[in-house]
Amino acid sequence: MLFLVTSMALGLSVTSTPLVHAETAAQYANKYGANTNYSRYESVDGVLNNAEIISSRKFDDLANEASDNSYVNVKPGGSVTFTAKSGADALSLRFSIPDGKMGKATALINNDDKKAKTFDLDSKYGWQYIDGDVAYNENANNRHARFGFDEVHGFFGNHVNKDDKITIKNDGNENLGLDFIELENVEAPRKQPENSISLEKYKIKTW
Repeated sequence: MLFLVTSMALGLSVTSTPLVHAETAAQYANKYGANTNYSRYESVDGVLNNAEIISSRKFDDLANEASDNSYVNVKPGGSVTFTAKSGADALSLRFSIPDGKMGKATALINNDDKKAKTFDLDSKYGWQYIDGDVAYNENANNRHARFGFDEVHGFFGNHVNKDDKITIKNDGNENLGLDFIELENVEAPRKQPENSISLEKYKIKTW
């Protein structure tokens, strides 16, 4: 409580006033954190087909590196389906496949093969093996596997509407570890500012 003290000629009068007012959830959300144009969907909250949830807090388990220490292991031909909360044009996918292997995942909008985005998955930029304070690219005795997840990004080529079903299907030959996806509502391209250099002109891939 904040006390306001006023002097009087022959004494003191004391008034109390509340200092803190409770914020509503909406006020809190608008005041703190970043405003982003994407939404995250945890794989464990999706509809699973030929897939299972793996959870672990053990130091050397892959699940320990996933969000909330859980991910979905999608077997070949299996899938995870999400319901879009809002419109989107692009997708990010956090995945894991066995070291030294290749994989393939297809994102389908409402199970329409004509509205699909295929990702070729590679373990090249994942998996290192730690021994003490040294990281190696190859596994050996007493080394601890780390960095098993990687991410890929891409445009759908079709707009996703609210309540559309987005299915991530494992079209590869290896088990696919799916941590989460993010659906993004991408802004329209902006005009190139004056006195700037265009990466597109030099054929530099930006997505």
